[in-house]
Amino acid sequence: MTTKSFNLGTAISEVIENLAMMVVQELDENPDGFNPQLMGTIEFTGPVNGKLVVRCSDSFSSVLAGNLLGIDPADQHIQANAWDALEELLNVVCGNLVNVLFDRNKTFRLSSPRIDLIQPLGTNDIDELDQIVYLRLDDEIVEFSLVTKNPG
Repeated sequence: MTTKSFNLGTAISEVIENLAMMVVQELDENPDGFNPQLMGTIEFTGPVNGKLVVRCSDSFSSVLAGNLLGIDPADQHIQANAWDALEELLNVVCGNLVNVLFDRNKTFRLSSPRIDLIQPLGTNDIDELDQIVYLRLDDEIVEFSLVTKNPG
């Protein structure tokens, strides 16, 4: 339920390429062997309410932290920053998405991003999704999904 036609993969790819300096390739479907361990969620409220969800491997969060902080992902201190990096990615991507999808002059509130260990299959509201996209970021596969709904 967006006010503009858009491609979720393109919108997210542009942000990630600029923020994390990662090579991004959109995939056609859920790739074989995709086994995420982490799920991050950020909610937005305003003229349209919704949430952006990312599912990824724990190793992706380390690579992301390394790129954002400019340090080797194998560094012993990287894991302490990995979930923070994923939260920052969600915050920046979601902030950009609401501006791309909806009127830039409208006010949206973003929740604090939340990262959790992945829930067992079947606990996500798959049928609510507006769009889902699988991206290869460097060598890691990451899933982003967007859910929107009218307030009230």
